[in-house]
Amino acid sequence: MSEHGDTQAQAALQQAELLAAQSREDDAIALVETQLALTPDHPDLLQMLGWLLIRVHRDAAAIRVLEGLVGLDPQHESARYLLSYAYGHIGDHEQAEVNIASCLSADPQSASYHFQYARVLTLGADTGRRVSGRTKKLALSHVE
Repeated sequence: MSEHGDTQAQAALQQAELLAAQSREDDAIALVETQLALTPDHPDLLQMLGWLLIRVHRDAAAIRVLEGLVGLDPQHESARYLLSYAYGHIGDHEQAEVNIASCLSADPQSASYHFQYARVLTLGADTGRRVSGRTKKLALSHVE
């Protein structure tokens, strides 16, 4: 990627964050998608697009984008963290758990990852998924 392309991508990311802060997610999505047409494998743009799509409840689209990013970088923690939210939103708690567990393996000290892991376990229990007493204790241990 050229330095000019990266500068444009960084500018688009900053503007997208401002638009999202103003609750103009659709404008931010259009901006990021336009920039991705120029730099299609830019990890920060893909991550931003995934995050924005989750914000507007387009979880299936977010999953496609974020899984693409994980395909480029299987260890991309932020993409996996966002995937745990998107999969949780569509009720696929197994995939949500797989993704947040991957984050915890990479950074076992992250309070955000522990909280999200507990959230995923709790959501699974709330939807009728059979959750063992051991899993409930594990969820509690992640938020204590």
